[in-house]
Amino acid sequence: MTRIKWLRLVNPPSKQISIYIRAMQFYANHVYTLVDDDSYAVIFAEEDTDDRGRYLFIQRRFGSLGDNTCYIETHDGEYSGHLLVHKIEFTAAHLLIELDRPRDNLIKVAFDLVPSKFAQVSRVIDTIRGESQLDFC
Repeated sequence: MTRIKWLRLVNPPSKQISIYIRAMQFYANHVYTLVDDDSYAVIFAEEDTDDRGRYLFIQRRFGSLGDNTCYIETHDGEYSGHLLVHKIEFTAAHLLIELDRPRDNLIKVAFDLVPSKFAQVSRVIDTIRGESQLDFC
């Protein structure tokens, strides 16, 4: 589900400016990690098939770009491409990605992970965030 939030900013009081923040969000029944040489990825998907329905694929390759650029692919074309990531928040219940752009900049995926799966995914997400480099497959 895509949610649109309207914010009304008042500054100064005589002028009102309206902006919107569009967030892509869905619930993932399946979460997978992929680790290959200097490439780290996580897939969040509604369905466990090649035709995933709603999904998020986030990948980071080290050694090529040297910044916070990730390759993101989703079922919504507005949230796909090599994008600069401002922030990644990951808990046992959700992933929140804030992209470094003024519009269409939030991706939220909710899920339920058992502790062992959360630990595995967490290590890959930490690497994608640039907080660690993995030495496992």
